[in-house]
Amino acid sequence: MPKQAQSTGKVRDRTPSVDKGRKRKTGPNISQHVQRDMLFRMDPAELREWLREDEAEERAPEDEAVAEDEADMADLDSDEDDPEGISQEQNVLLDTDVVLGREEQTGGDADPVLSLGDVYALTVVQGDGRSTCRFEPPLWMRGPGRRGNNKYSALSPLIDFLSGLAAWFTREKQPFLNQPGPETLFHGEFDCTGDGLRPVVVQKEVIHSLKDAGVDVSDPDISRIKDRVWLVWENGCMPLESLFEHQMRLDWAVAGCLHHVPDKQAWNDFQSVPGSEIKEAVPLSELSNDPFMLLHILADKANKIAPEKVFSAVRKALDQNCQGGGAGEKL
Repeated sequence: MPKQAQSTGKVRDRTPSVDKGRKRKTGPNISQHVQRDMLFRMDPAELREWLREDEAEERAPEDEAVAEDEADMADLDSDEDDPEGISQEQNVLLDTDVVLGREEQTGGDADPVLSLGDVYALTVVQGDGRSTCRFEPPLWMRGPGRRGNNKYSALSPLIDFLSGLAAWFTREKQPFLNQPGPETLFHGEFDCTGDGLRPVVVQKEVIHSLKDAGVDVSDPDISRIKDRVWLVWENGCMPLESLFEHQMRLDWAVAGCLHHVPDKQAWNDFQSVPGSEIKEAVPLSELSNDPFMLLHILADKANKIAPEKVFSAVRKALDQNCQGGGAGEKL
């Protein structure tokens, strides 16, 4: 793994299509589809504002005591330190590059930080050989003491998705949670036949895996929220959308090629990428004598990256391994 580096890791402004100047509707006056779309588009600050709309008008005088109790509980929720993890309101350094294995340096004197109150944080708690990824809704999302307000029950699809995604990481990506980096993220990805590959770096494949695990999710859901869902360790963090970046998909294809064909000479026998008919059902382990069939399959699976780019990156990685005195390491 390269040494730690800092990243700007900015969260893009994904303003929902709903006009902020109008009150957002919920409940029986709005379809479940439109409501789900709206919830997955809003960032936490917008969601919190939406939950509070009309609250003062709807609250009866006898509810004022309840309001004071809720305010006290909200303060406790934001101030209390979690002994096992990271508080939802805590600022953390954007050590995104240590997770992604990149070496770019960030200019400036101050280390960039991420306010966890601005994103949906999937907190990683590392233990002795096993880590847990979890989403814990802050108190303001749970709405204790609220009466006659069905907005909180409307949050269930969002909370269930985030909780299900965290559980999937815990179950399927233990090496990555224990020691985040591309090598551990790709661990076990290539031990199957060609048509059984489900790259963690391809959004639609992650959706298939989540659905198999019983998580209610669609491609539009992840597309709308992936820049605001962050995996957070004690010493670093990364947005979910980083998994699906072009560079990560290219790295995945290269890792697969070197997993099955680590011999540099096998790749140096060719100066360019020959055409190859992709046969999805061929076990990848049987392609060590046909590295370019392997290359074409993996390039296609990585959301159709050009095989020539994968070939160039494979040779570059092999050259770097030789310079560093290392050999191809199986993942």
